[in-house]
Amino acid sequence: MSKADQVALHDALIDVYALNKDVVTIEPGFLADCAWEVLKFPKEMHAVGYWAAHQHACQMAREILRQKADPVERAKYITDDQLSMFDHELQDRYPRRPIEGQQPGYTLRRHLSELDRWHNIDRMAKSAKALTKHVEAFKAETMALFGPRKIELPYEAAS
Repeated sequence: MSKADQVALHDALIDVYALNKDVVTIEPGFLADCAWEVLKFPKEMHAVGYWAAHQHACQMAREILRQKADPVERAKYITDDQLSMFDHELQDRYPRRPIEGQQPGYTLRRHLSELDRWHNIDRMAKSAKALTKHVEAFKAETMALFGPRKIELPYEAAS
């Protein structure tokens, strides 16, 4: 797949996601199917080739959904100039708890079941605990090497 084709598929997936922002649960396969329709990709071309292309589109869709709706994954994309991971404390969608044989889905917050909510709370707490342990270990090592902080970083001065 050429770079231009990758960009076209990515853009089609983003457009389909935006058009379906009110759908209760969005799954990668749904985004991939719709993107192929947008791109007019012929299913009849070759069954195995279509399946392989569809799997690739599903993988790209999973990544888009994680970046847009998975709080643990979104934390990885914070930049230095962002003070908060979110514009608001809660986001619109959260991942459903994994169920054997089902695609991962990202559900509008108001439609999440109690089990899905607790799954996300536990998952985020586990990630936060792991990150906090990492921060404390890195801070201890840095202080052992250099002593207490002597300089103020530019993004900290603004807070």
